[in-house]
Amino acid sequence: QYTAGSATEVGDRIRVEVFAVCNGKREADPSLVAVVEKQGASWKFSNFICADGQDLLTLLAKLAADRKQPATDSSPTA
Repeated sequence: QYTAGSATEVGDRIRVEVFAVCNGKREADPSLVAVVEKQGASWKFSNFICADGQDLLTLLAKLAADRKQPATDSSPTA
């Protein structure tokens, strides 16, 4: 289970701390930060920042780039 913590406005976005709740107790540090931005009359998630500082969009872009690389076969040839 997770719960939202404080929200901070940064430019045209809002960062919302998200905390894990285990056995009814909220963790001391946020598990991640959800980034939302206004699009028209709605607010939409635009990114997620992990506790280690990595963000989801950068991670997904790296994974996509890695998949475009040709596979290398490191198995020995007979």
